[in-house]
Amino acid sequence: MKNRTEAKVAFLFLTPALLLLIGILYPFGVAIYYSLTNFRLISPVMKFVGLKNYISIITSEDFWHSIKVTTIFTVIAVSIEVILGLGIAHLLMGKGKLVNTLRLLVFTPMMIPPVIAAIIWKTMMAPDGVLNYLLSFIGIKKIAWLASNDWALFSVILIDIWLYLPFTTLILLSGLESLPQEPFEAARVDGASRFQIFRYITIPLLKPFIILCIVFRVIDALKTFDIIYGTTKGGPIDATRVIQLAVYEEGLKWNNMGYALAEIMILWLFTYLFSQITLGRLFFKREMRQS
Repeated sequence: MKNRTEAKVAFLFLTPALLLLIGILYPFGVAIYYSLTNFRLISPVMKFVGLKNYISIITSEDFWHSIKVTTIFTVIAVSIEVILGLGIAHLLMGKGKLVNTLRLLVFTPMMIPPVIAAIIWKTMMAPDGVLNYLLSFIGIKKIAWLASNDWALFSVILIDIWLYLPFTTLILLSGLESLPQEPFEAARVDGASRFQIFRYITIPLLKPFIILCIVFRVIDALKTFDIIYGTTKGGPIDATRVIQLAVYEEGLKWNNMGYALAEIMILWLFTYLFSQITLGRLFFKREMRQS
């Protein structure tokens, strides 16, 4: 009786986790199945087509163009956010009224929804907007920020940096404040310069936080949609057509849900492999060092 009671209690505690697992795996399985069909929202007839959608995607120039744009967007945005975040995190170390004020200013964009941020920046980047007005004081002519093939992708990257730089700064600032001080004090006693301390002590100790920050931001950047849709809608001439926008157009604009779900599955595979390889190597190295 005692064993049965313990088993029931254990099952009772596991029930929420099991329900959550089912809630995740069931929609995922349904999405995989639909990606193997010609499912359309406006058609009651659905046929199993196997890997036809995946083959069409892999051989599509539009898909690889979206992958190229998404990759450029992700690499540039995340790299700048991590580098600037590390620098700003160093500046925000310490206490005092000035530091607290700077922290408030730096972290303010985190409270703004991406769609609202896109609308604000779209207004600022208009031909007669604030940015061109400020640039006119230093003799720079008007820039077609969101309407030019040369500037559109750079513009949405700039918006993403402004919006998510506080996130990387917060993670790296937390990492810096949690680092042990003994190695730094020993390095100062030995006469190490600030650059040497930063290069050989801060960066190695902060590496887990940096990798975690990169993984979070890469996963988030790969599925960027709201900023792009709120500013350029993928234009001009597909200059900012990221993969999530391509999925949206296929599924909801052209009602080709089977094809769109196949694109999502491919994007999920890329994201899963990246996170597993990156985090797996990090934890594997830490286990090797501990052993």
